[in-house]
Order: sequence, then C-alpha cells, then structure tokens
Amino acid sequence: MAFGAEEIIMFGIQAGVRLHGQARQSYVEKTRERELAIPLPGLEHSSTVTQAFAYFKDNIQGKRYVAASERLTELHEMAKAGAQAFESNHPVESKEYVELYKFYRLDDAGTLVSEELLLTDIVALNTVAQWRRGETPHPTAIRRIAGTVTEIGIDFFASGPGAGKLAGNSPTKLLLTEVLRTLDDHSFVSEGLEGAIEKVFIATLDVIQENPAIVSGDPKMQKFVSGTAWGVIDDIQRRIDKLPENQRLLTADRFGEVARSVFRSVVRNSADTVLENPETFLGVQAGGESAMAAKLGKIVLDAVLPEGSTGVDLTAIATGETLDKLVKGALAVLVEHPDLMGIDNPEIEKIVQEVATKLASQTEKIGPDLFPDIARLVLEKTAANLELFWIPDGSGQNLAITAVSSLLSELAREPATGKWKPDLSKSQVLNIVEAALDNLADNPAIVSRVVTGKPALQAGVAAILAGFAEQELDNFSSATAVKIAIRGLKAATESWEMLEHLSGGEGADMLALTAVIDTVFAGVSGGNEKALWRLTQSHVLVAIFNTAFEKLIDYGVTKDSLGKLKAVLDEVRANLEAGGRFWVEGFASDLESRLAA
Repeated sequence: MAFGAEEIIMFGIQAGVRLHGQARQSYVEKTRERELAIPLPGLEHSSTVTQAFAYFKDNIQGKRYVAASERLTELHEMAKAGAQAFESNHPVESKEYVELYKFYRLDDAGTLVSEELLLTDIVALNTVAQWRRGETPHPTAIRRIAGTVTEIGIDFFASGPGAGKLAGNSPTKLLLTEVLRTLDDHSFVSEGLEGAIEKVFIATLDVIQENPAIVSGDPKMQKFVSGTAWGVIDDIQRRIDKLPENQRLLTADRFGEVARSVFRSVVRNSADTVLENPETFLGVQAGGESAMAAKLGKIVLDAVLPEGSTGVDLTAIATGETLDKLVKGALAVLVEHPDLMGIDNPEIEKIVQEVATKLASQTEKIGPDLFPDIARLVLEKTAANLELFWIPDGSGQNLAITAVSSLLSELAREPATGKWKPDLSKSQVLNIVEAALDNLADNPAIVSRVVTGKPALQAGVAAILAGFAEQELDNFSSATAVKIAIRGLKAATESWEMLEHLSGGEGADMLALTAVIDTVFAGVSGGNEKALWRLTQSHVLVAIFNTAFEKLIDYGVTKDSLGKLKAVLDEVRANLEAGGRFWVEGFASDLESRLAA
C-alpha cells in the first residue's frame, strides 16, 4: 500500500513520540547532523561495513529487515561493491548502513524492544528518511523539510502542550494530516519555501493549542484550516518566483515570517466566526471551503505585503494585534455581505487592501498603536454601510477612509503658539473616529462637500479645535472636550449652517461652529466662584453644549441667535451668583422661548 507524504510524516511523528523516552536525544542530534534525512539512533560499540554486510546477506532476520525496507535494500546493494569502495565513495551512506546494522542487532537481542520502543516505530522513522530521498530530483518543499517537520511534531506531542492528543484517529491528528496533505498535493517546488512551510506548520500547532474549536473533527473545518495554509503559501511562492534569484533567500525568510503570522491570525480569529456562520463560510459546495479559506488568507497577506508597492511596507507594523483586527474587520464585512465571498469577486480584496495601505500611511500622525483599532473600525463600519461607503469603480474608493484620513490629519495638526488643544488618549481618538463614521453613514456629504478648501468633516474638526484654542478654564479637560467635539461634529452633520461663516460684524471670519463654542464658554466663564463651580462641571458643561447645539440647529446660527444664547447664559450665571439653582430643563426652556421670540 502506497502512503502519501502526510501519512509518512504523521507515522514518523507518532513513532518519535513513542521513542521519546529512550532514543529521542540521539535521534534529534543525528537529525541536526544530517542535511535532509532522519537517521536512526546510533550506538556506542564499534562495527564495520563488513560485519553489517554479512548480517544482512546471511542472517535470516537480517534478510527480513532488508526485504522490509526500500532504503536498506538500496544501501545493501551499494555495499556489494566492497567495504573499502563503499566507505570511500559513499561515506554518509556507509555510516548509515552500519548504524542500521547496530540498531537491528540490538533489536535481535531484545535490548531495545519494549512497550515504549517498537520495531514498527524504528521502521517508520527510517521510512521518512528513505522516502525523502525518493522518486524525483525536484522534491516538493514539504518533502524537503520532512525531517524538520517530524522533529517539530515530536517536540510538540511528546512532552509539549500537545501531549496525548495524537492517539488513534483523534481530531488533532486528522487536522494535521489534512494540512500536510494539502501542502504536498499542491507541489510547491520553489526554492526558499521550506522556511515558510515550516513556520506555517508551527503556527498550526500554535492555533491547535490556543483555540480547540478548530479541532472539532468537522471535515469542513479541516478543509478551512488547510485551505488557509495553502492560500498563504501559494501567495508566497508566487511572490518568490517573481524575485531575482540573488534576492530570494533573504526575502523568502521575511516572507515566511509574514506567512506564519497571517496564517495564525486568520485561523485563530476565523474559527469562532466560521462556526457561528456555517452557511456563509462552510455551507458551500464540496471543496469550496478550501477555496474560500485560501482567498481569506490571500486577502490579508496582500494587505500586509502589497505586491509591487514602493510605498508603505506594512510588515513594520504587522503585529499580532494588527493582523487580528484586520482579520476581524474583513470577517465583519463578509458576514454582513456574503455575496463578496465569491471566489472571483475582487471587491473584498480591494476593500481590505485600501484600508490597510491608506491608513498605514497615516501612522506617523496617529501612531502605530492606533492603526489596528482604526482599521477594524473602518472595516466594521464599511460592512454596516457598504452601499454608502464603498465606490467600487476602478481601484475602488472607501468614503470611510477618506473621512478618517481627513479627521486624523486635522487632529494631528500642531496648535498655534500659546493656544490650547486637547491632549487626546488612544481611546478618545477612537471615540471621535467612531462618531465621525456614524455621522458619515447619516450624511456621506460630509466628506464630498468642501468648506474652506477642506472636506466638510475636516473643516468641522478644525472649527471645533479653533473654538477650544481660546479657552483658559482650569477645569476644562480633554475628556470633556471629546464629548463636546463629538456633539459638535454631529451638529455639523445635521446642519450645513454650522459650517458657514457668520455674516457681518465682529467674528465674521469664523465658522458658526466655532462661534457657538466661543459663545457658550463666554457665557459660563464670567461669573464668581459659585457659578463657575456649578457650570464648569463636565456633565453640566456638556449638557449646556448639547442643548445649545440642538436649539441652534432648529433656529439657525446667526449673530442674533448667538446673542440670545449668550443672554440666557448670562441670566443662568447671575441666578447662580445670587444663590439660585440651575437645571438643564429650565435652561432649554428659556433658550427655546428666547429664540422663538
């Protein structure tokens, strides 16, 4: 019976696990000494080619060993040329021949045969060695690293986190077998791929340990994992093949690290989503789950390593967190829009790649630690508003990216000397970004219309910061500023007048949005300590701004309406100075009456 590559490697791993106690150390050392083949453990006493040849030629048990092993048969034929010629012309093979003799002789004596160390295990390891040297002068990448993969598997399942998970037809064994089968079936032959495949195999062991959900025994899930592995390796091979030969070795190692990270992130973050949405991800025709998984892996890999790009190289910020959030964002789009799952549909690739590459170019302004969260937000909001945000003509355009880029550009601008600007934390920036994307869904024109030479959203942020810049309240914090800014951007989204210049008189060069902020602060900051204590509390100040924006949206922002707002605030402040009370409902009612008059 013929065995495939994956079965031979799995046999070797299982055999090595059982040999672990008595022979593993010698086995590992010999593996490292030899370039490609897994040898059998050596012994200490001296033996010769002549003794070995006599044993395998004349001893009944020795003949049986030769008959059972293709590799041993090959070595025995070489030994027929004579001990001196064999040792001179084939020093490595002659040494292996003698080691086999020593090992089998001890087996005859019963020295090595026990419950933990069986002859079948010895044969299994030798089979890996002879198979690797087998039929073709151009073996696949998985065959070239069979010994390394086997050793990694032994480490993991003998005494590592996978101990006890490889017995019988366990789900773990079936999953690994499927991954190895897929990688070998596709016959990757490019030089330099060995490291990438080794790293993907290690990543498979990592995700088995981290997320037991993928080891469910479900054949479709096995296809999904193996398809992801194939997708990233196939993409890596395609990239390596395009490189000049003198660049392949160094570049292949870097590509291999990226392949490992992408594969691990896709599988780890997809498992729960795939299992929760089986009709979308697994409810496809036989084999389709492999194609879909391969596509998802390529989407993320292409986003991290844009082909032919001379701009931003995302590998510099492609941390585990970055990749995880890119994957989750891409999955959010696919869950909401399963029609984009089509294998020949290029839109999902364009969406993810545009988010990754364009936002990555903003990292100097936002910092690399903000990138993954903003990328995830943009993808999730795009998923919820695809028909509004995504313009698929040509290379595609995502309004959400345009909005976020203009917003971040303004937030990153340095304030003028002596002016105040909120010092925003990561979470505060994300809050503003999320609010801006929600506003974009309400009114996409906030990025397409231009105000003072900028997209309306950017002009709105600039107007709000201009209003903040003049304030000197000791109790005015960045946290309060964020809440006011979010409400101000909402007001600008709802009312175009907020982004128009005031007409006539002092302050005619400022936008209405800035004037509202100036007016409110002027109204709350001119009183005594008792009034300031009440009006400058964060929740009170935010409530005043909310009410002011709400009423001015209804009645318009003019010199007259702002004057009425200031007059009501003056009355509120005077009442507090005289020992009176303040409540927002009363302020709202008074402002409504004054504006309606």
